[in-house]
Amino acid sequence: MTKPQEVKTNPSSLNVHRTRLSELLATSHGRFITVTFIKVNGETRVLTGRFGVKHELKGKTNKAAAGWDKPYKTIWDARKKAYRMINLSTILLVHMQGKHYTVID
Repeated sequence: MTKPQEVKTNPSSLNVHRTRLSELLATSHGRFITVTFIKVNGETRVLTGRFGVKHELKGKTNKAAAGWDKPYKTIWDARKKAYRMINLSTILLVHMQGKHYTVID
């Protein structure tokens, strides 16, 4: 297991409170975003993808996310060409629509 990387924040980044994060991500409207978050094993990961992609979902619904009680969102990982689940409570940085957002508690 590797140690978590130090996350460098952009000095011109905007702050977004964790309670408003879901609303911010909804404004991406299917455009590509980059998210930095902590994985379950403690590693820091940077993922570039899109929310709202449904082309490979059978039945066009995400049955895996339906039963979760934690704040997870499904994102299409553009590099791995697969769906990933991101826990909103572990997101550190978001880059979308030309702006950098630092998530604060």
